[in-house]
Amino acid sequence: MRSSGKRKKRGSDVKNLVLVVLSALVLIACWRFGTQPRYESANVSPDTPEDVDQELKYLALTDVDRNTAADGAETIALDTAENEVLITSGEPVVLTGSLSGTVRVRAPQQTVHLVLAGTDITAESGSAILVEEADRVIITLQEGTSNVITDSGSYPADAENDGCIYAGCDLTFNGTGSLEVNGLHQDAIRSTDRVKIVDGTYRLTAKRNAIRGNDGIRIAGGTLFLGSEKNGLMTTKQGPDGRGDLIVSGGDLSVVAGRYAFVVDKGQLYILNCAVHTNAAAGDFDVHGTRYIEDGCLQ
Repeated sequence: MRSSGKRKKRGSDVKNLVLVVLSALVLIACWRFGTQPRYESANVSPDTPEDVDQELKYLALTDVDRNTAADGAETIALDTAENEVLITSGEPVVLTGSLSGTVRVRAPQQTVHLVLAGTDITAESGSAILVEEADRVIITLQEGTSNVITDSGSYPADAENDGCIYAGCDLTFNGTGSLEVNGLHQDAIRSTDRVKIVDGTYRLTAKRNAIRGNDGIRIAGGTLFLGSEKNGLMTTKQGPDGRGDLIVSGGDLSVVAGRYAFVVDKGQLYILNCAVHTNAAAGDFDVHGTRYIEDGCLQ
């Protein structure tokens, strides 16, 4: 009788174990299905970067985006500044030297042009470059210079900004210098509007996203390495003329990500006329619209 009871108990234990394993498999399957990228594959269209500018006008490159000139610029030696440098006008500003603190932009309805000419900015708390008010900000990497921007690993509890370089407006990077951005808190580069990269050399690392542009991202050239614990590039919105799209239309892009290389919540993904190298744990794409990829771009 005791032996029979043990057999029944063992049989019950095995049954319960099977049920647990089956339940776990179902949960895993549901999770994988729910997190798989949803997209339709298509041939690349528009066919050229010029077509992109014509058809997806919201993310087109403008003369302002390409402007690297800083005639009559004020030069600020960061070594002589204390914890904060405040920019309040649209006049071009050249930044040089090192700062333990934050470069803060507060220039309502103005286009602000910052030229990084050999800078090393490390925030003591929060973002290293924080754009609170502006119509747009152009950041130029001066030819022949290396620049390093690092935020703090801790931010004020009530802070809404969550990027090493953070802008509540359009944000464009151009020039032929180099830029290293270390996002120790969340994102490396973050804009609530558009992020455009015209050219330059970049090394971006982040705890969350290397580049996040809510209204869209356009990379038109340059050499970029993006390393993130979560996603490489991310957009979140959708609208007419390419709003919310993610476009790589030139350059050499390498992405190493703990989750996805490209995340496009609602818009489309365009990859053409470029070289893209990815190594992402969860997959290259989490794209909820259509993805247009030119043959040979993914390497």
